[in-house]
Amino acid sequence: MVKRKKLRAIKTKTGVDPKLERAADKILKANRIEEKRNKKAFNYKKNTRDRKEALLTPSETIVKVRDERLLKKMAAEAKPTLRKLTPTTRKMVARRTQAALTARAKAKEFGKRAAVSIAKARAAKEKKAPLTKMAENMNTVSNQNRKEARELTKYLAYDEGYYTKTKKGNRYLKKRVLDKQAQLSYQGSKVNPIYSMVKDAEEYSRISADTSKWAARKSGGYATSMKRNAEAGISSIASGRAMKRVARAGGALGMVSMFASHLMGNKEKKRG
Repeated sequence: MVKRKKLRAIKTKTGVDPKLERAADKILKANRIEEKRNKKAFNYKKNTRDRKEALLTPSETIVKVRDERLLKKMAAEAKPTLRKLTPTTRKMVARRTQAALTARAKAKEFGKRAAVSIAKARAAKEKKAPLTKMAENMNTVSNQNRKEARELTKYLAYDEGYYTKTKKGNRYLKKRVLDKQAQLSYQGSKVNPIYSMVKDAEEYSRISADTSKWAARKSGGYATSMKRNAEAGISSIASGRAMKRVARAGGALGMVSMFASHLMGNKEKKRG
């Protein structure tokens, strides 16, 4: 009877162990944090990609709105300083026209920059081509000499008796025979003529590899220059087109702008 009472007095544990519950909560919290971080990174990449696409391929409405905003901004900052204007002539040239004329001048400037960048990119491309060909040829020569050195080392091991016969064929002890010949050369003793051929082939392979690396680095430098100048040219072309649209919106590409350009001192001088 006593034993049964003691057994009844013992209370069994119910529910979840607090330690296990806390550990499970930590795991769930870490998973939620990781999921939130991944979602944030995904949204950031998506928004960045959408913004780039919107900048590269804007609609006609967006282009018009941007041009108008840029024209208004330039008109607010327009201050004709090329030629001193009287109060009478100053009223004849509207700030919008002044901004348009400034935009036309900037468009020409961007066009010149684009031409220079494209010319540099073409020059870099012409210089890069022979270096790339040289790097490929020297790499091929280096591989051929390296392969020839391996074959000669194999023949040297056979000639010196540094090989063992196995079920799959002969196994050549190349490292041992090379060490042996190097020791004889260091001592001033006579070495196998094949060893000299091996060293020559390895030296030619090293020289060809160094030449190939030099040409590849030089070619890579020209490739980087070509890429940067091409990107700069594309950027200048895009900026020039934007300025040209602004000039057209302000009327600086028509006949009306000739009088304003003359008043501002922007009239192009004719040769002769």
